[in-house]
Amino acid sequence: MIYYGGVAKNKYVLADYTVFDGEFRAKFQQIASSSIPNGTIKATKGDSFTCYMKSNSDGYSFGCMVSPLVSSAIPNAFIEKLQKKVYHHLDYGTDGDTGSTSRNLTKLIKDVIVSFRCLG
Repeated sequence: MIYYGGVAKNKYVLADYTVFDGEFRAKFQQIASSSIPNGTIKATKGDSFTCYMKSNSDGYSFGCMVSPLVSSAIPNAFIEKLQKKVYHHLDYGTDGDTGSTSRNLTKLIKDVIVSFRCLG
């Protein structure tokens, strides 16, 4: 199950969506601003999730947090789909209002999470 999805630009969270309460945004911010640009951050003692992250040369980072029992194929596919939708939105769906863009990205992240919940 995907617990959280987020998009960061230049190491700052632009938008995110979480299924459960928790410190997911703070963790995502910490990872996005670290020197770990891509890959998997396995659940550590006390954590009940694994974080997957992909950073691109344009400064955008895409990530999600999932149950440690989930196969890596699911979060990797989620990030791929999220990345495509976000770039499409940024290319064709912005109106110049940063707040509106952030709200729209949050809805987009939620929609992608919901689509993956239906698959699993």
